[in-house]
Amino acid sequence: MPAHMAAGTKWSSGLTYRDLTAVGCLHAPMAGVDVRVRGSASRWESDDFPGWIEVSIHDSRRNEHRIVDKVPVLTLLPITSDSRFPIELWVAAEMTHIAGDEVEVALSHGLETVEGARGLTSRVLM
Repeated sequence: MPAHMAAGTKWSSGLTYRDLTAVGCLHAPMAGVDVRVRGSASRWESDDFPGWIEVSIHDSRRNEHRIVDKVPVLTLLPITSDSRFPIELWVAAEMTHIAGDEVEVALSHGLETVEGARGLTSRVLM
């Protein structure tokens, strides 16, 4: 095990070092593994059906990325315009590569950030 990773360390995708080793990802990185990236619903964006929210995600360099999309695309949580923000949630993504303590992910469901990015790099959470 790499020195910078402990056996129970959580990835920002929600997977532990042990989980990734079990599916062979750390030794032979596998594209296409479904993961979740931690985000925060920061505000209600629109009442247009079925309701739109803005979600912030921070990458491995602590840059903030914002996604604005429909509530059911971003989460199964029952978020409404009356909800109290911010709300922690997990956004669906697909692992594309692992390099050291960073995991590159592509956002699922055709999502992209307001800046036009369709993926980002996450880091191991200590």
